[in-house]
Amino acid sequence: MPFPYSKSLKKFAFLSVFVALCITLGVGFAPEPSAMASTVSSAAPNQGRVILRGRSDVPKIAFTFDDGPHPINTPKILAILRQYHVPATFFTEGRYVQQYPWFVKQELAAGHIVGNHTWDHPELPTLSPQQQTQEIASTSAMMRQMTGVTPPFLRPPYGELDEPVKQEIVANHLSTVLWDIDPRDWSCPGIESIINTVLSNAHHGAIVLMHDGGGDRSQTVAALPEIIQGLRQRGYTLVTISPLLR
Repeated sequence: MPFPYSKSLKKFAFLSVFVALCITLGVGFAPEPSAMASTVSSAAPNQGRVILRGRSDVPKIAFTFDDGPHPINTPKILAILRQYHVPATFFTEGRYVQQYPWFVKQELAAGHIVGNHTWDHPELPTLSPQQQTQEIASTSAMMRQMTGVTPPFLRPPYGELDEPVKQEIVANHLSTVLWDIDPRDWSCPGIESIINTVLSNAHHGAIVLMHDGGGDRSQTVAALPEIIQGLRQRGYTLVTISPLLR
């Protein structure tokens, strides 16, 4: 009668030789999933992900600006980002891309990422599938028409998602970007409040939600330089969404 574990031992011996050979030849192995696996899908490279934050092991933070472009706020924010050499991610509405395409072109020319924030900021889960498609696809199409660039990311208005919306986003070849620091600058809580909320909640891989459209953003504009300097003093590097994930 054969030894009952002979097949297992042979398999183990084969695997041992294989591993040793790979190490000798310098062949790498895929690492175990990191802590970010719970918030970032393994879909390659980004498509289908629902991104709440970036990697927790590197001191990087991403600024994101929603609801633009805006003829007053956007150029002021772009000037500050240029002054401090800070890249950012802008989530734009299709109707404003159509109206102010030159600001989107300036964002792209400066090295910022421009994403899709739907055509006119509806609550996506309340729409029919056809309306969801129209909101998302028409914005991406307008960006391509005006800039030649297809947005890689989408931020759903109000952060509202359900399974049909997620499927629609994936069908449009986009990844979803949410956030985990919200100074509620849209409510004009005061310059110091915006600054303190961002700085006191800063952490590795954070995504900061701010706005360059949707109303008076003078408080956001005034708070931005101090936020930038405060984060850098704490050792953070400011990046767009893409390098936040690497």
